[in-house]
Amino acid sequence: MTNPMGPIAKAALLAAALPVCFGLYSIGIILPQIEQAFASTPHATLLSQLVGGVPGLAFAIFSPLAGRLVERLGVRSVYMWSMALFAVAGTSAMLFDNLYLILMTRIVVGAAVAGTLIAAMTGIGLLPQEQRARMLGFFTLVGGVLSLLLYYVVARLAQGGWRPAFSLHLLALPTLLLLLALPRGPATSAPVSEPTAAAGPATGLPPFSLMAIALFLGMAGVLPGLFAPFYLASIGVHDPSQIMIPLIFAAIAVMPAAASYGWFQRRLGIGGMFAACFLFTGLGSALAGMAGTVMALSGAMAVMTLGLGVSAANLNAAAVVVAPTHPGRTIGIVNGIFYGAQALLPFVAQGLQSAFGIAGVFEVFAAISLVLAAIYASAALRGRREAAAVGV
Repeated sequence: MTNPMGPIAKAALLAAALPVCFGLYSIGIILPQIEQAFASTPHATLLSQLVGGVPGLAFAIFSPLAGRLVERLGVRSVYMWSMALFAVAGTSAMLFDNLYLILMTRIVVGAAVAGTLIAAMTGIGLLPQEQRARMLGFFTLVGGVLSLLLYYVVARLAQGGWRPAFSLHLLALPTLLLLLALPRGPATSAPVSEPTAAAGPATGLPPFSLMAIALFLGMAGVLPGLFAPFYLASIGVHDPSQIMIPLIFAAIAVMPAAASYGWFQRRLGIGGMFAACFLFTGLGSALAGMAGTVMALSGAMAVMTLGLGVSAANLNAAAVVVAPTHPGRTIGIVNGIFYGAQALLPFVAQGLQSAFGIAGVFEVFAAISLVLAAIYASAALRGRREAAAVGV
């Protein structure tokens, strides 16, 4: 993919925000309704949470494969077929009266989201460095706007039951026209001007630390969309129009964070941005653990999302830097871990809830986030001092 990309092609890369936002997040509003509709099914609570989380597991499994396919077949081919699959498989869930069959459609949705996102992130990673940081911020901004709209629409559709919301997957079909503007051909090496970290030259394997924080941020990233509705239910809030309020606050908070990501990344660096991500995630999680009303939880989700909203962008920026010669492969691994962690959250949350109560889930994530914020802030400051000492 060596041809320069014009405005329409860049807009096509941003279109992957739709399957990510809806396929992996916005469906969370109707999960309590699905749980009630299939209450007679054994383990209905866990299975209904997996309806929201299992696409992340499928994403984790298929992302490395998607990365290799992008490098072999090109961004455009993988992107188009994945977007079409997302529309068809996602909509089909509304036709079934079996929770296990719905889970099967969600697995296919997760695989399709993997193809769209890895293709789009690889395309962005192949842009010049300055354009890349700006596009990563724009991608998160578009995701925030879409999330805001989708949460509202899903909540309105939920007034008629859980099924109508799945029809929104069909919104992916018109984006296929945009994808025709993408250059043909396989992906090539990303242009990188900054020093890069070592990453297996033959495999493009990211460093363990990057994979570890991708795992943690992936689980933390779905707390607002997948866990917060169940937290609200525990304090007596069941109305979808009330459940959507914290999610809308979170979507709004993404916008200033995403819009300023490129500016802050150039000044703080990737490590400094990770410190900021963990700081806001920790503060927001701590506040969420103390929230007893919808508005209190909404404020906590907004603070939390100021950090989580740019975590994916920063992980992708780091992935390109550590392995510029294998952008698709490395982006696939990092994103697979990040989004695949969603499938782990229901199990982790249930364990933490059993041990510490439902508020304790947020409190544990707060403690870990604040420790990581201190570690990354210390490393970033040490790097600045060392750079100043040598006159850089």
